[in-house]
Amino acid sequence: MSNYYDMREAKVNIANELRNRGWEILDYKEDESDMMTDYYSPANWGGIAKKNGFVLCVDTPYSAKSMPIEKYNYGSCLSQSDLNKIEKLEALTQERGATEGEETNAKMLIEKIKNNKSNAPEVEIIGYTTAHMSNPGRCKWHIEKDSSVYDKGIGITKYRDLPNSWVFDINTMQFKDGYNKWNGKKRELPEETKKIINDFKKLVLRWERVVNSMNGIGDGTEETEKEAQEQQQNEKMERVIKKVTKKVWKMIEVKRDTFKVGDYITLPYHGHYWKITTEYMKTGTWKGIKDTRKAFIYEIVRSASRGYKDLKNPKRYYDFEYRMSKSLEEGKIKIFELKEVEEVQEVEKWVRVKAQKKNTYKKEDTTITEKEPQQNSKEENITANKKKSKKII
Repeated sequence: MSNYYDMREAKVNIANELRNRGWEILDYKEDESDMMTDYYSPANWGGIAKKNGFVLCVDTPYSAKSMPIEKYNYGSCLSQSDLNKIEKLEALTQERGATEGEETNAKMLIEKIKNNKSNAPEVEIIGYTTAHMSNPGRCKWHIEKDSSVYDKGIGITKYRDLPNSWVFDINTMQFKDGYNKWNGKKRELPEETKKIINDFKKLVLRWERVVNSMNGIGDGTEETEKEAQEQQQNEKMERVIKKVTKKVWKMIEVKRDTFKVGDYITLPYHGHYWKITTEYMKTGTWKGIKDTRKAFIYEIVRSASRGYKDLKNPKRYYDFEYRMSKSLEEGKIKIFELKEVEEVQEVEKWVRVKAQKKNTYKKEDTTITEKEPQQNSKEENITANKKKSKKII
């Protein structure tokens, strides 16, 4: 099972390869670790990259809006040194023993130091962040443009096992000088690592084909060329919100001033929903008087996603009816009934939009040629003449 550290290393490997291919990598932090001082600060990437107007989102479970990037202009305000000088000059008053000339001179110096500067620095907008959508469904990456998703997929954590770039070049599939031998023998990559590298190159080429409007094909191998041809048949995807009616179990509040077994309640000092399972008489002592009063036992139930079902070994508490009734009157306790109701839910789906194909049919010019009458043979002419002569007779 992958974790945060594996995902971080995989994303950094992806960012380094994309940067070599001309992508704009946003929110990237270089490795600042220092082995000499045992300082560990590895590289990290936020997961957003841009190229040709497309935005690649890797491991972004949440969407983001475009926000202004602000920068404080400290040259437009007074420094701390200036503020200290002004404070000292403001103390030069006649009330504190200064002469009239010293006070006037101090005021002039204060105005000179201020020089129309404000106490707080001005805020300048130097750019805007990149807006993007969250990864659809269970996907770990997607490419978008103009609120449309052009491709998406899963499975990127395995790229944490890519060899370091200073050790092995994945484009030439060769070790760098100084790392190509081990114990005097030629160094070879394990087959599993080779498979990860090939999968990674296929994925990067897949992204390149999208952002280059399918102009970039494979790397020459039969597999990537075949994938390129298949990918050219794909259309962009758009988000569609469909309304689906589903039957769900919901807690419906009941306005009642008494409790009964089977009621679901919410309590002021416990979270979640609780179910009253038992009603009994409990003996106790109140103000030195022994008495028997009604009490209820209630148990915690499962969450809404689990249908509020009973637990096998739930937390269980009890309380007296008179105290629960008082909290009910004050609104601290509420009574609910579990009912199955129909609810309209919005379901998000991504569908491919088929582009309209242009009609390339061209009407061909057709020429009609009249057939010339065939010349009869000599025998046919003799037979025809005989028939004519008989009709005349």
